[in-house]
Formats: sequence, C-alpha cells, structure tokens
Amino acid sequence: CDHVGFLRVLRIFSHIPRSLKKICKAIVEAPSDEARIKAFAPIQEMITYVQFANDECDYGMGYELGIDLFCYGSHYFHKVVRQLLPLAYKLLKSHLFAEIVEAHLAKRKWDDLDQLKG
Repeated sequence: CDHVGFLRVLRIFSHIPRSLKKICKAIVEAPSDEARIKAFAPIQEMITYVQFANDECDYGMGYELGIDLFCYGSHYFHKVVRQLLPLAYKLLKSHLFAEIVEAHLAKRKWDDLDQLKG
C-alpha cells in the first residue's frame, strides 16, 4: 500500500493509446501552436480525472501526473505543473514542498542550473 491513495496515472488512462512520454514529446515537438493544443488533449483529459480523484480524497494521482510533467522538464508544462503539483502537496499536507516547487518553477531555466553559486 502506498499510503497516498493513488491509482497509477496511465492505468486509469489506458484508453489513451500513447504513453505519457510520447504525449509529452508530441506536445514539445509540435510544428505549430494549433498542433500543440491538439496534442494537449490527452493531458487535459488526465487533469479532469485528477480533479475527480481530488474530490474523492485520492490526492496521489495529481501528485504523480504533476511530478511526471515536472520531470519531463519542458516549459510547455509549467502551467499544468503549477496547477497540479502545489495543490497535490498541499492536499497531502506537504506545504513546504508546494512552496519549493512554486519557487523552482518561477526561476526554472536551462542555461544556468546551478542555484548554489554566488
């Protein structure tokens, strides 16, 4: 038992024919904004299911999807991650992690990853 109360994200969305990694890749590599919006449809569907899960006190689904998108790393997912991950952390009573991810996303950039240097 995971003590978080979540169902694996892709098991719930088994009717979506591609893996989350392939969906993310299609979004990032979309040739146009119109194609990117279309490629986002499965993610939007997942977010709807996450909201249902949150209503049922199953907070881990939003956590898992948020972490997956955060780790993929593209700026195209920052808005979704800001929507999912801080809320999941707060619902799981991990408020400090919510603050950390919000601060990280506000300063996330790939050209200077070393946040410790002066």
